[in-house]
Amino acid sequence: NPSPALAIDPAGNRIAVWLEFDGTDDDLYAARDTGSWSVPVVIDYGAGTVRSPAIAADNLGNAVAVWLEMFGGYFSVFAARFDVATETWGAPILLEAADGDAAEPRVEWSAGGAAVVLWSQRVPDGNINVYANRYE
Repeated sequence: NPSPALAIDPAGNRIAVWLEFDGTDDDLYAARDTGSWSVPVVIDYGAGTVRSPAIAADNLGNAVAVWLEMFGGYFSVFAARFDVATETWGAPILLEAADGDAAEPRVEWSAGGAAVVLWSQRVPDGNINVYANRYE
């Protein structure tokens, strides 16, 4: 899914993630708009092709982006956090590395202040399971 994703915090600041082809595979870029757009930065892990980005912002303007990235022969779920205080992205975190392709990651902020990531995954027995991970 090459679609861009956008989150808007309560102050109206926007943060976007999207895919760009680098000549070999797709990378995940992010930029933030607080009156003008920041310089886009690559935020993916760098392991392989990226797809299905999603993003959510909390009430303070922090954000979490999630995506699928080819890792160990399967599409796995990764996440990275944007810290509004430092205006930087943290290192990408692998949220799962099970056998079988993950699909359609989604992210929302909980009332407790943590991001909750949800995705489906086809497991070796052929079933499709749904998983969740709390990301702070």
